Amino acid sequence: MEIKLTQVVRFIELRKKKSELEFVRDYYNSDVSAELTSVTAQLLELSTLFSKSSFELYFPSGVHIEAFSKELASYSKEDLKSALSLKSGPIYDLFRKRGELVKRNFENRYEVAKLNLFIHKLSSPTKAAIFEAIAFGKIEKELILETSVPPISSPEIVLDISPAIPVDAPEVQSLPLSAASSSSVLAPNYSLLSRLLSRCGIFCTFDGLSLRPSSSSCSEVSFVHNTRLVWLPIERKQVFDDIQKKITAQMPTLHLKNAQKQIEKFTDVQEKEFEDIQANYLRLINEKEAIVESYLSEDVFVL
Repeated sequence: MEIKLTQVVRFIELRKKKSELEFVRDYYNSDVSAELTSVTAQLLELSTLFSKSSFELYFPSGVHIEAFSKELASYSKEDLKSALSLKSGPIYDLFRKRGELVKRNFENRYEVAKLNLFIHKLSSPTKAAIFEAIAFGKIEKELILETSVPPISSPEIVLDISPAIPVDAPEVQSLPLSAASSSSVLAPNYSLLSRLLSRCGIFCTFDGLSLRPSSSSCSEVSFVHNTRLVWLPIERKQVFDDIQKKITAQMPTLHLKNAQKQIEKFTDVQEKEFEDIQANYLRLINEKEAIVESYLSEDVFVL
C-alpha cells in the first residue's frame, strides 16, 4: 500500500497536537484526556500503517531540539512552571530556543515531508550524509551526489496539505515508504533538493554534481496562501504582490458595478464595460494562481 505524502504531513500535525495537549495537561492541569485519547488513537493508526515499511522522519536541527529537551528534563516541574510564568531566565531561554526550532519545522511541514521522501530514494551513503546534515541543521562540507534519483511511481501519492510549543518526543520517528520504481530521474532533481534544504534553514547550493554549504540566506520567500505556506523566488513573489495590488484596486469598482446591476438595467455599453471589468479581474486571479501553481507542482515532481 502506497504511503501518501498527506499522511506524513498529517502525522507531523497530530504529533504536534499531542505535544500541545500533554503540555497543557502537565503544566496547566487542564483536563484534555478525551481529546488526547482521540489524537493518540489517530497517531497509532498512522504508526501502524507506517510500520509496514522502514522510513525515518528527520527534522531539521532535530539533534539540537532533542538536546534542549534533555536539558529541560533535568529540571523539576516546579522550576519549569516558574520559568514559564516569569517568561525569563535560563530555563525559559531553553524553552524559547527549542520552541523556535519546532515552530519553524511545523510551519515548514510540507517541506520537511517532501525533503524526507525525496532523500529516502537516494543510495545509502548519500542518504546518510544528507540526513546527518538535516539532523544537525547544516551542511558542513561538500556532499557528492549520485547521478540518478528513482521516483515513486504511483500517481496516488499527491500532497494535499499555530504556534508550535516545545516538543519533548525524539525528533526521529519510524515511518514507512513504499518501494521506489526501478526507473530513474536524472540529477537535476537535486536543484529542488537544495531548495528544500534551504527552505528548512540548511542553506546550500547545487552545482550539478554536489551540494555545497552556503553562507547566504534562502533565495526564496515564504507566505501563507489559502492556509498553506508557499515558497517563491523573490522576483516571482514581487510579481505575485503586484498582481494582488491590481486585484485589490479593482475590487471596489467590481463590487459597485455588481451592486448597480442588481437594481438597474444596464445599457449595452454598461453591460460591455461590466463584462470587461469581470474578465480582467478573472485574468488577474488566474495569473496569480498560476504563479502559486509553480510551487505546488513540486508536490508531484519531488515524487
